Amino acid sequence: PENLPVAIAWYTKAAKLGEPHAFTNLAYLYAHGMNVEQNTPHALVLYKKAADAGETTALFNLARIYLYSHDVPHDPALAIGDYTAGGHIVNLGASLTVAFDGADDAEETGRQR
Repeated sequence: PENLPVAIAWYTKAAKLGEPHAFTNLAYLYAHGMNVEQNTPHALVLYKKAADAGETTALFNLARIYLYSHDVPHDPALAIGDYTAGGHIVNLGASLTVAFDGADDAEETGRQR
């Protein structure tokens, strides 16, 4: 959005009403520090609220945080759980990421043993 402060105010109001997409949008802003202080742990909380409501973009972004963020513990197993959303791949991008990143993580884990 062009006017992030206004967007943040509306997303916040919508999130208070339980709107899953508002949680996802706010989480993205916090994860990337866009017109708010960057706060990955807070972004995780917001993404989880959206994911609990079935918002698939939130599931995808949660998984990416667990795979790539330096602000939370790296957890490929949890990430793949988020990507697959209880056994069902949520979108093509998630499928490809699981295929490539999950394999890389499994390979790295195997090499460390």
